[in-house]
Amino acid sequence: MTNEWYAFLASIICGILAAVLWYAFDSMRKVFGFKALGNIVFDILWMCCGVIVFCVCIWELFDLRIRAFEFIGVGIGAFLCHILLKRPLEWIFDIIFMFFLKIFQFIFKILLTPWTFLYKILIRNKTNKKRKGKTDDSSEK
Repeated sequence: MTNEWYAFLASIICGILAAVLWYAFDSMRKVFGFKALGNIVFDILWMCCGVIVFCVCIWELFDLRIRAFEFIGVGIGAFLCHILLKRPLEWIFDIIFMFFLKIFQFIFKILLTPWTFLYKILIRNKTNKKRKGKTDDSSEK
């Protein structure tokens, strides 16, 4: 195999990595339930990560020589990943991000419980003092 074949295979792997990143960001978008602004942010993050993967691939493997078959290889890699790995990757990323979401919800519940409990105590004491004041006045008369 010549260096061009190695470069072509590496560009196919770069395409697969770009598609895997897309499925990861898409799964985060679905699990966390982001709306339009979240979609824009995740699309921009995916584009930045995809460009970084491709630039590192060109820098390390291709000696900064850009040829047409590298772009074709990236397209082939993304297409193969879409056909062969889409369902398993979405399923795996959904499970992973649901797990992280449950952990974060549990942590926030622990962190916010003292504040809500304190708020309820203060509100109950304030309303009880008002009621006691009214009941004390009415019992004396």
